[in-house]
Amino acid sequence: MVKVVLDTSVLIEEIRKGSVFLARLATLAENEKIFLYVPVIVISELWAGESMNSVINKRTVIQKIKPFKRIEIDEKIAKKTGELIRCGQCKGFDALIAACCIENKAKLATLNIKDFEKVKELKIWKS
Repeated sequence: MVKVVLDTSVLIEEIRKGSVFLARLATLAENEKIFLYVPVIVISELWAGESMNSVINKRTVIQKIKPFKRIEIDEKIAKKTGELIRCGQCKGFDALIAACCIENKAKLATLNIKDFEKVKELKIWKS
């Protein structure tokens, strides 16, 4: 079964106006076609945003990500993140998210493909 990691952009879209993209992914996961993952760094990135001042937005995000498995940051992911940054393939939170995908042999579901296009080892989910 295919592993798919959610990027922050997919969840932000859900908060702002509802995401057909996330709904499709959730349906595939419910039908056991894919496994959906959320890196803990995505949760950090979400909580750093202004929209999390809203209790409703917090509840929405908590509810949406509840069924998805978490990816914790371990030493392998930390080292891969450093490598991606050092080689100029990615920066900041995006480097961590890309490393989570690479080290877990998962595809990335994102609405910001341009932020990840230099990451050679990364595979993007195309629905």
